[in-house]
Amino acid sequence: MMNKKFVIILMSLLFVLSVVVVGQVGALSGSEILEKLDENMRADNQYMEQEMVIVSSRGSERSRDLAMWSKVAEDGSEYMLVRFLAPADVAGTGLLLVENDMWLYLPDLGSSRRIAGSAREGNFMGSDFSYEDMEALGTVGFSVTFSAELLSEVEFGERNAFHLQLEPSNDEDTTYSSLEMKVDAEYWLPLKIDYYKDGELLKTLLTSNHQQIDDRWTAQEMEMSNHQSDTKTIMNVQEVDYSSEIDLNVFTERNLERGH
Repeated sequence: MMNKKFVIILMSLLFVLSVVVVGQVGALSGSEILEKLDENMRADNQYMEQEMVIVSSRGSERSRDLAMWSKVAEDGSEYMLVRFLAPADVAGTGLLLVENDMWLYLPDLGSSRRIAGSAREGNFMGSDFSYEDMEALGTVGFSVTFSAELLSEVEFGERNAFHLQLEPSNDEDTTYSSLEMKVDAEYWLPLKIDYYKDGELLKTLLTSNHQQIDDRWTAQEMEMSNHQSDTKTIMNVQEVDYSSEIDLNVFTERNLERGH
C-alpha cells in the first residue's frame, strides 16, 4: 500500500503541474493561437492529392481528383498550384497563387486569366470552397487577413480546443465580416470554422481524421457546408508529401498552362 505521505506529495506535484500547464495555455492570446495554426498548416514544401466530392441539395454527387503543390520560399514568399486530374471534362484546369496574385487556367480557353480581388468570393470550380477559402487553407493562412480574440477554452467532440472570434484586419479585403473558429489545442488545426457575412451564417467547415505525417498534423478530410444553397463539398486526402523539395518553376503561368 502506498505511504500516505507519498500520496500527498504526488497529488501536490500533479496539482502544481496542472496549474503550470493551464497558466501556459491561458497565456496565449487569440493572435498567437491563430499564428500557431497558420504555422502548422503552412509547410515549406507540400504535395497533396485529394478527391473533391461535390454534393448537391438533392444528394447527388460529383467526384473530381486534383493535385496541389505549395511552397514557402526562403524569403517568406508563398506559392500554390492546384491542378485537376480527372474526370476528363475538368482535367488540366488549374489555379495558381503567387503571393497576392491568382490565375485560373481553363483548357477550353487555352490561356490563363488573372482573378481580380472582387472575384475571389466566387466558388472554385463549382464547389462550396471559394477562391479565398482555397488561399487561406492552402498557403496564406488566416492571420494575414484577420485579427483574433480568444473567447474561451472548450471541448469540441473529444478534443480540447480554443474558441476564437476573427474579425477582418484594417484594410484587408475579404468576403466575410467575421469567422468563428475552434482550434485544436494539440494539433493546431481548425476543427470547425463558421463563416459569417453581415451577421448571417454562410458556411461551415468541419475537419476530421487528423493524422500526423512527417511530424505535422494534417486533416485527412474537410467538409464545407453551404447554408445558403444546402450543398456541401468534401475534400478527402489521398496522398501527402512534406519532405520532397518543390522547384519554384512549378509556380509559373507557363507551367499552369501546360495543364498536366
